[in-house]
Amino acid sequence: MKQSRLLGRSFLAILSGYLAMAILVVVLTPVAVWLFIPAEALKLRPVPYTTAYIVSNFTYSFAAAVAGGWLAARMAPRRPLEHGGALAGVMAMLALGAVLSKGSPASATNQPSWYGWSVALTGAAGALAGGWLRVRQLQRGSGPGTMAPSGADPTVPPARG
Repeated sequence: MKQSRLLGRSFLAILSGYLAMAILVVVLTPVAVWLFIPAEALKLRPVPYTTAYIVSNFTYSFAAAVAGGWLAARMAPRRPLEHGGALAGVMAMLALGAVLSKGSPASATNQPSWYGWSVALTGAAGALAGGWLRVRQLQRGSGPGTMAPSGADPTVPPARG
């Protein structure tokens, strides 16, 4: 493949992984709020976050990051783990920017001071884990797109004509 096509496919793989992760978090956050923050607490400003909400937020955010990392690795034209790692890097940089900005969401809420950093690390670890899971899938020869010739490196798709 031409280098520009590989770069374009890599960009789309990482973008798709990020969008999948973001969509999952956007869909699951209101569900967690509904389940774990009492309705009367939602009227207060700032909203007092419960331990159950924070734990659930970390759990589904990690799972969404794993899904995003897996998708980025699945769509990668080659080197799937590196694409999961690239997504982890993008997530870490975006989170770092949010944590360091003066208008950080955590500074305007009752979230613990460690929350922003922890979410950033959890998301990055999840994206890496998703990329690793895809590599394991390829090594085992299971899952979509895993048919590699005998003796071939399953993490590098064969060149197409």
